[in-house]
Amino acid sequence: MPKERTVEGRIGSNVDPFLYRKLCKIARMFGRTKSDLLKEGIWELIQQKKQKQKGGGAMLYILNSLIVPVDFQNKQGYVVSLWKIDLETARKIVREMPFTSAVGHEATAKVLTELLGVEIPHNRIAVKMKEGDAGLHFVLRTRLPEGKVLSEEELRELDFDLVLSRVS
Repeated sequence: MPKERTVEGRIGSNVDPFLYRKLCKIARMFGRTKSDLLKEGIWELIQQKKQKQKGGGAMLYILNSLIVPVDFQNKQGYVVSLWKIDLETARKIVREMPFTSAVGHEATAKVLTELLGVEIPHNRIAVKMKEGDAGLHFVLRTRLPEGKVLSEEELRELDFDLVLSRVS
């Protein structure tokens, strides 16, 4: 039986050479280190892209709040990791990953479409994130008055953060 080829690296384990090269390419694409990609879970998200396309694996949700709606019907506890990311990283993630929009505000969906460079549909749905799922959150830095609905123009004037969440 032939010995499996592996690459030993600083990431701490034996890695398939093909996957290691892919990790290196993605690290360059994101402008990050391989170690950062592994720690932040971005590598795992991208690896699950093919599984999701085949009907399995994790889902990426686009959300217009920092709420992480987990599914307590299947599991009693989760750990959620959050990372503030820049716009370019968010653009790369939505280009690489299949996603479901859960953006329930039409003006926000239009602004996100412009910012991210891909169509983010207005889609008012209930989300139940499971282990392995991720969220890309559009988070305003200011709290709006109760009942205030913003136009596209008003949204463009406000400061915001983009946050990547990962449920485990």
